Amino acid sequence: MQTTSFSLGEMLRRVKEKSLTIPQFQRSFTWRESQVKLLVDSLSRSYPIGSLLLLAKKPNLPLASRSIEAVIREGYPPDDLLANGEPQSTEVFYILDGQQRTTSIARVFLNAHPRKTYYFDLKKLLAVFKEEETSWVVTRARGRSDPDRKDNGRLLRSDIILDQRKTDVFVSEYVEDSGDFPEYANDRTSARNAAAFIKGVFESIRNYQIPIVVLDRDSGVESVCRVFETINSTGTRLTTFDLAVARFFPEPDLRNLWLEARETHSILKDFDVDGERVLQALLLMRAGRENRYAEPARSDLLALPKSAIEQDWGVASTALANAYGWAKSQGARPETLPNHGLVVAIAGYQGLAVMQRAKAPDGEEALLRRWYFCKALQAGARQAANYKIGQDFSALVKFRRDGTVPEFEEVVLSIDGIVRLRRNDVRYKALQNLMATTIRQDLVTARILGLESKLHDHHIYPRAAHKRHGLPLDELDSIANRIPVLEETNLRLNEAYPNKYLIEMRDVAKSNGTMDELVRRLEDCLIPGDVTNTQWPSQLEIDAFAIFAGAVLNSYSSA
Repeated sequence: MQTTSFSLGEMLRRVKEKSLTIPQFQRSFTWRESQVKLLVDSLSRSYPIGSLLLLAKKPNLPLASRSIEAVIREGYPPDDLLANGEPQSTEVFYILDGQQRTTSIARVFLNAHPRKTYYFDLKKLLAVFKEEETSWVVTRARGRSDPDRKDNGRLLRSDIILDQRKTDVFVSEYVEDSGDFPEYANDRTSARNAAAFIKGVFESIRNYQIPIVVLDRDSGVESVCRVFETINSTGTRLTTFDLAVARFFPEPDLRNLWLEARETHSILKDFDVDGERVLQALLLMRAGRENRYAEPARSDLLALPKSAIEQDWGVASTALANAYGWAKSQGARPETLPNHGLVVAIAGYQGLAVMQRAKAPDGEEALLRRWYFCKALQAGARQAANYKIGQDFSALVKFRRDGTVPEFEEVVLSIDGIVRLRRNDVRYKALQNLMATTIRQDLVTARILGLESKLHDHHIYPRAAHKRHGLPLDELDSIANRIPVLEETNLRLNEAYPNKYLIEMRDVAKSNGTMDELVRRLEDCLIPGDVTNTQWPSQLEIDAFAIFAGAVLNSYSSA
């Protein structure tokens, strides 16, 4: 990396010449007006505003880019005010970090805001500057003309301050002749001191040096991504898909393709799927068609030829949507999907079958389900790395081609292990999925739990029992004490205890002659005990929680 600095004038000159560009993966300008004003105020006080991170544009790293979001107009300010008397570089840079600051500076000092004009309130500057306020930076709606000065000289258009001679004249005229400072009427020294103070503030802005960090010219795609993710001041992670959008823009326009896919296949939107997943499925399909092994790593996705995306995007996006639909049929919800990588492997497998018009082998559905849950329920299971996705895809393709059954590792679930599972654990989510496929009706209302039902995870014994009765929090939060119910049921039960609501349900079922249905619903939910037994209510008391949880856990581990 190299470090340097741009004067304010040099930065503005580069913006006007469009030699500072925004990579297409960057989001739009988002700063609020208060942030822009604070930045200008920081420049006026010579406060640090952070370095800009630049990358020289070069043939071996063809990133699509766009201009800074500013309306550049001739004469604001005159070009000669931005020249520093030195040879002018024509090198073009991508702004990897600093878009918001650069755009803000351009909009203020080039009078380039699309809808507003920035002015500096000279009277307010004298009144509040020492109190570290920013209210001296003001805006007015853009009109047909934006005069240099407004309100009897009190407002000075922001780009004017780049012209020192004109600024000095305007400031002196306002302070000494406007009549806004009667206290200076007979005190020319104070008036001149006030004018000098304002001129000094603007001089600080003109002389400001903006720190610049320039990446080495031989930096590749991986280096750009790594640096962006590490330094990006907004905290926004640069995804592979963001970079692919810039890599291929404008043809194909991946951003639009992805937006269309999400509209066509709403499940992709429901599960908050990243566009990178389509590229991963596409790469797997392409590798499978060519009978070669591939892992959908970032560098490989960015090396995809444009022709492959143009030809196979539709099949890949549809296959991905179908794979998420299949996962949903296995009980997954957006918040409980165990593993996106497994879904990508299935999408690649199914998409390849569409491309090759291959028939599904006998027993495929049962095998796929068993394979999926054995993978998700493995000890230490987590989101699949790229090499895992490649291996899983290859195993599925081999099954289709020659009938080789993928290896199923044994799933071991101990009682202690189940208790320790937390909600973000892949195995916890897999168990939630299995339960969602076995529970056919809502526990309380008996309504059918369909794929489109909005489900909540309900605590059978309420979580409040930890503080109120000293029950172990890890056991209360374990899957042994949770069941999927309809949203309305969860809100209705709230913090109720089972020795209340389950007994009420038994009494209602007894009077309605629906005991058999209740028994079946309780069995589906793995709620232990014999509802017809007179001792059943005592098994739901607070002091019986350990026995209750143990019985449920035994059901899980034996299953």
